[in-house]
Amino acid sequence: MWLAPLITIHRDDGRLPSPRATLRGRAGPRVKNSGVKTVSNVAELRTLFDHWTTGAQKLPPRGDKIPDVFKLQDGATIQWRQTSKTSGETIDIATADDKRLKVHIDG
Repeated sequence: MWLAPLITIHRDDGRLPSPRATLRGRAGPRVKNSGVKTVSNVAELRTLFDHWTTGAQKLPPRGDKIPDVFKLQDGATIQWRQTSKTSGETIDIATADDKRLKVHIDG
């Protein structure tokens, strides 16, 4: 399983985890259920997104609700979705081998 039952947003050294580490469950936001992790607020969510997309290739928006889309060096795609059915802003991650992860605000 690529998600751990409970993990925290910051590593012990204070740095943010990579998206791949989050997918493996070694570091990152709390797990809500399989494939979905949560953070406490939009600032925390945006901090993760900005960290993960630093140096990534910017792709065209996918409509009004998905303005920010990036391709990471490992082939993963990460996008910022402004709305979701359950909790507002969401980060969607799809790995090169099509594993999916969502990170959203706990609500």
